[in-house]
Amino acid sequence: KLMPDGAVVHSHLFEPCGYSMNGQAGNGAAYWTIHITPEAHCSYASFETNHLCPSYHDLIQRVVATFRPKRLTTVEHIDQDSCISTAGPVLPAEIDGYNMNGRTLNEFGCKDYVVQMCNFQLRAD
Repeated sequence: KLMPDGAVVHSHLFEPCGYSMNGQAGNGAAYWTIHITPEAHCSYASFETNHLCPSYHDLIQRVVATFRPKRLTTVEHIDQDSCISTAGPVLPAEIDGYNMNGRTLNEFGCKDYVVQMCNFQLRAD
């Protein structure tokens, strides 16, 4: 389950292939967007939200469990008004079954705004 109960959802299937979903919750305070393009040579799926939560790690686990990609990139934008805040260290998610291959962390201002990007690859167990 990627979105909370009571979310308003609009979805669309594209020809010849593709899917797009936009959702809103909390009277428009939070949004979710999913785009999927299944192609034999390179499939693509994206998930984006501004949902406020103390950590995105659980949500990232649910998204990964839904799509089961071989490779993925997470990008987190964190400011002083977010539930995560920038008071402590911004830690990368630990994703079950995946190795983190790279991490970029940029702090802007006096750590008022942080962007973290992490690349993961499915473990060959």
